[in-house]
Amino acid sequence: MQSPKYLLKVDTMEIMRHPEETTNMKRQTVASYFRYSLMDLLSKMVIGQPHFVRCIKPNDDREALRFSQARVLVQLRYTGILETINIRRQGYSHRILFEEFVKR
Repeated sequence: MQSPKYLLKVDTMEIMRHPEETTNMKRQTVASYFRYSLMDLLSKMVIGQPHFVRCIKPNDDREALRFSQARVLVQLRYTGILETINIRRQGYSHRILFEEFVKR
């Protein structure tokens, strides 16, 4: 997927230029590059309409193909994923739209 030339700033609906399209790349700071990269990610997420994004680190040493079960378990508990699993096992397996909830 190719990055768009312009990004839509979601909170203010402001259109911003992508860093690759700026005229003076030498003057661009790391913070502004990070900001534009984040805006690029957010614009892709808005288009895809995901429910959530959760990142779980498999280990603390950033080693490929190494999985620390204790580390992952702590993260799953902290983010509430294990609690969500328990709730869904009890029969609350999906989310309903707000409008449907109000009608009930």
